[in-house]
Amino acid sequence: MDVKQQHHERFQALLDPREAMTVAVRVQLSPSVVDTRIVAATPRAAALYGYDDPAELEGQFTSMVHVLEDIQRTRLRSTLRALGLVDPLERYEVRLLQRSGTVQRVLKEVEQRQMEETMVWVCRLEPTDTRVPFQPPPLPETVPEDALHHFFGWACVAEMEALLHHQRLLLTSIPNMSIFGHEETLVSPRLTRTLAEDAPSVERLVLRSPRVYYRYRCLVCGRDWIGGGHEEAQDEAYRRPTRCNYADCRAYAWNDPIAAVGARRKRAQRLARQRRDAAWLS
Repeated sequence: MDVKQQHHERFQALLDPREAMTVAVRVQLSPSVVDTRIVAATPRAAALYGYDDPAELEGQFTSMVHVLEDIQRTRLRSTLRALGLVDPLERYEVRLLQRSGTVQRVLKEVEQRQMEETMVWVCRLEPTDTRVPFQPPPLPETVPEDALHHFFGWACVAEMEALLHHQRLLLTSIPNMSIFGHEETLVSPRLTRTLAEDAPSVERLVLRSPRVYYRYRCLVCGRDWIGGGHEEAQDEAYRRPTRCNYADCRAYAWNDPIAAVGARRKRAQRLARQRRDAAWLS
């Protein structure tokens, strides 16, 4: 019996076949991308996700079969469980994304364990009364950011897919692709030092994919974002994207040090106005 089969049987032993149950494990896909993967499921659990066979559910990334907002909430609670700050057994409502795209509300009782070097989630599911308003799991008041990134990276698979989809929409809406070459034509010698100092860090993500992805640092808002998605054979000819793809980054100018200074100032002014208006309304 090989090791993979042994692990599968070990996780199957955690399930009660009479109940709707799943077992998921933490999976680190790159230094920045961390998700959980369902490795065992019962027939009743598979039916709640819209699958006829548990084998079809096994192997799915958890973030891809849940409403993303719920995953983002539960990731915070999982961090606190890993730190021992809350009970390792919790019960709350989440929304599953079935194969057909239908949203299925369930009550999830989740037990978080550490099995040797693997973080494991054993979940019991039951449908909820849809006549009652949805009650998401409570957001913790504070979560240590370093611990969150340590356990769950900077993004899950669903978040990365959403970012890449948004980037593709941005690129297809640009009528003249030659504007990506403006950095080479607008930069004067006196800005050479600024460009060298402020250039965004680029980190290639190690994923099991024929396409190549990178993590960048936006010069305007300072956040990391993921780009790329080109074929491996085109890697050397690939030109670095120059636009942040976060929706709330209002740098309509291209992402370069020339535009960044003014964009940061305008963004700070806009946020100050919003805070002032919110204080006035309250």
